[in-house]
Amino acid sequence: MPQKKKDKLTMKQKRTALDHVVNNIPIGKAVARNYDTSSTKSAQVIGNRLLSSPKFQNFLQVELYKQYPDSRATRFKVLHEILENERARPGERMKAIEIVNKMVGDQAPTRHERAEVKVSLPKLPGSKE
Repeated sequence: MPQKKKDKLTMKQKRTALDHVVNNIPIGKAVARNYDTSSTKSAQVIGNRLLSSPKFQNFLQVELYKQYPDSRATRFKVLHEILENERARPGERMKAIEIVNKMVGDQAPTRHERAEVKVSLPKLPGSKE
């Protein structure tokens, strides 16, 4: 009976994740440091594959929580990285801006949140009502 592959990361994957989280290095550069890649494009491809891996994502979340136990600060850091990423799509950046604004309470009011104000003005002398 074949053995199940363990849900563990390789040493290269762990070092890459730690470089990314602890040393605040972009994933492409972290991959280039830990993998034998000849080009930045190869490093980006490997980095994107790692970031799409559930095992890698879970490891990153654990390490982020260890380094930043305040989850609000962690979210701000991740959102800031999205905003600073040159390769991020405009939709990702807009969503990050929207989330940051909601976190700090600077969102525009929605239709249901608009305040209704009733103002009563004093009657002018000589008016009929």
